[in-house]
Amino acid sequence: MRYSSLKLSMALPLLLSGLLNWPLLVAAEFEEYTAPVNYTEARQHTLRPTIKLPGTIQSRHRSIIGSETEGIVVALHVREGESVAKGASIAELRTDALQQRLNAAQSQLDAIRASRELASRSLDRARPLFEKKSLSEQQVDELESELLRLQADEQRLEAEIAGIRLSIEHSHIRAPFDGLIVKRLTDIGEWRDAGDPVVELISISDLEIDVAVPIGYFDNLNASEAASVSFPSVSEQRYELAVTAVVPVADSDARSFTVKLRLHNDPPQAQLAVGMLADVWLSIGATSSTIIVPKDAIVRRLQERFLVVLSDDNLTRIVVVQTGHSIGDWIEVFDAVAAGDRVVVRGNERLEAGQRVDPTALDYSLP
Repeated sequence: MRYSSLKLSMALPLLLSGLLNWPLLVAAEFEEYTAPVNYTEARQHTLRPTIKLPGTIQSRHRSIIGSETEGIVVALHVREGESVAKGASIAELRTDALQQRLNAAQSQLDAIRASRELASRSLDRARPLFEKKSLSEQQVDELESELLRLQADEQRLEAEIAGIRLSIEHSHIRAPFDGLIVKRLTDIGEWRDAGDPVVELISISDLEIDVAVPIGYFDNLNASEAASVSFPSVSEQRYELAVTAVVPVADSDARSFTVKLRLHNDPPQAQLAVGMLADVWLSIGATSSTIIVPKDAIVRRLQERFLVVLSDDNLTRIVVVQTGHSIGDWIEVFDAVAAGDRVVVRGNERLEAGQRVDPTALDYSLP
């Protein structure tokens, strides 16, 4: 029992000494701790101001294909959603009556040609006889008149046959351009007059994007600059498309004017469809040189936005900023940092001013 008391009396001073020194040990450990962060340098960048607007894919060729002649539909070679090449047969009208007229006219033409050849030979034989006074001038004139009449009948029948053949050709309704059948507007057995609709056809390789731009941007729109376009329903990938037209007529209700972008879809891609929405970034105003930082460097607290900037000895400095235009993963900032300043992009949410950090560089692709 005395031995146990002795051990306790010897251990107590050591325990008390450890407790008294504990704050010093914690403080020393805290002083040595540096928060790991990632940083990227602010960059000087030539900025092209843009506005983001919705656009809609449209076909540059959208037609209601009609019949050029009349007749009953005897064949319809296409279905809705089917692709057709220029010149491909879409539908056929009955041509029995036209074929009969063609055969009859061809028979008449053959007879007229035979008669015209006979009249020509008769005139050739009559002219020497007229010179010998064996035939009168009136008889020769009659032969010449008959030949001219037959020649006129021949030309008339040739024109009639050409017209019948053209009608037969028009009875085969063909695609005027490469496209996609949107809707069938007739069916087998229906009568079509000349001009009646047969199918609706759109081009899916020659597309454009229509963008309604607020009228306030009309004077500042830089139509010579390519527009950046993405299709959110497909991917976030961006494409550079040329502005092909600015329609200087404002919509009185929407107070906007139309800008058109050319979209070549050749060969056609299944994921792009007429009527699909697009995000469009149009250039407005003149380009300028500015400072940009990654969007990840911006910290938001209540109504303020600030950056955490690192000094040469890796101490933090809090800088309130005003932001401007976004450019991909980067954003414009004003009067806050200079090109080359290191701004924290990871681990910046909980940092305080004057805190020492352990920084590692993190690369961002420039816009």
